[in-house]
Amino acid sequence: MKRLLLLSIIVALISCMDGSDINAPLLYKVSKSDTISISLEMKNYAYINNELKILFEDVPEDSRCPLGVECLWQGNAMVQLKVALGTDIRSVELNTFEPFGNSSYIGDYLIRLKSLSPYPVYPKSIDKKDYVAELEIINKPFLVWIGNESELGRFKKDPFVIDKIDLSNETLSLRVSYSGGCTTHEFRAFWYYPPYSSRPDANLYLFHNSNGDMCEAYLSDTIVVDLKPIKQYFQNMNPSIGGVYLQIHQNLNFVNSIEYIF
Repeated sequence: MKRLLLLSIIVALISCMDGSDINAPLLYKVSKSDTISISLEMKNYAYINNELKILFEDVPEDSRCPLGVECLWQGNAMVQLKVALGTDIRSVELNTFEPFGNSSYIGDYLIRLKSLSPYPVYPKSIDKKDYVAELEIINKPFLVWIGNESELGRFKKDPFVIDKIDLSNETLSLRVSYSGGCTTHEFRAFWYYPPYSSRPDANLYLFHNSNGDMCEAYLSDTIVVDLKPIKQYFQNMNPSIGGVYLQIHQNLNFVNSIEYIF
């Protein structure tokens, strides 16, 4: 009975996001720092951790190069989602062509488009009701790609110092120090590549959230960043790229540039 009541409440809440008839939402759990993959059919909902609601709303564009046709580029399909977390309700557009932006951040969740099926086959057309979006949901990911530098303004930037930088294979180790000692501190890493840039530079930002810690002990820690998502991004964009320069920032302050060879 409680489960039926919960589902009724969920349906009532997400109905505010869209006036059309809806199916019962698909329910998922994803722990902190974990990732799940979900498949959403057109006009279907997913409900994550009893708080994040995702509606697959539309495919306003599908210019992907059909099988059986030679094209100058691979084309792009855009997936339109409606996403709600608490009172934050927004429309989100994700693209199959990664440089156009295939992920979006809301609260502590990253939503990434993995694929859209079916793939076009010449000369057939695709009925919109047949689309299925494969999404990846990450709860509080450590390293996040952002599509616009303006997104950096949303995150805490408490003082800290990067004392040492070490790059080994596909791992970046950052030795940091900061004041505190009375509560747990959090570090988050973000990276940004300017659209259509001709330089193989990736801006990497490390942000610090002290969670209001007013204690004055001087602490040190090592933050380890897995760089494989950056490597995958650039190799998907151009397989001939053999590396990038990481422009490392302490909050928003530039610290150093280091070459990352793939």
